[in-house]
Order: sequence, then structure tokens, then C-alpha cells
Amino acid sequence: MGAYIEHCYVGFLPTDFRKDPKLMAEAIKYIGAEHCIMGTDLGQYYNPTPAEGMRMFMALLPEEWYQ
Repeated sequence: MGAYIEHCYVGFLPTDFRKDPKLMAEAIKYIGAEHCIMGTDLGQYYNPTPAEGMRMFMALLPEEWYQ
């Protein structure tokens, strides 16, 4: 129906609330990458910069994608 789903890297940072990256990879495969938007939701002084977070996010994806 034209919806897009946003996936944010902040949920995969090493905290008590960290999400399993495998679940995100499965969701992208199920929904289809053409309906997904990747973001970081970063910018807080205590987190990585948005640019660094995006680089880390892109490095995380292949690790989970092919498992």
C-alpha cells in the first residue's frame, strides 16, 4: 500500500535495551528492502555521530543478512 518502515541504528547500540540485529535483517527480507528506510536516530552528545552510526549500521547488516 506504499508504506515505508524505518529501521534505526540506535536500537542496536550496546545498552540494556539492545535489539537483536537478526530480527531487523529478517524484517527487511520480509518487507522488502525497497520499502525500508535506514536511519540512525543519533546526534546525542553521548552517542556516536550520525555519520559514524550509519557507517556502523551498514557494517552490521551484511553480518546478519547472510546468516
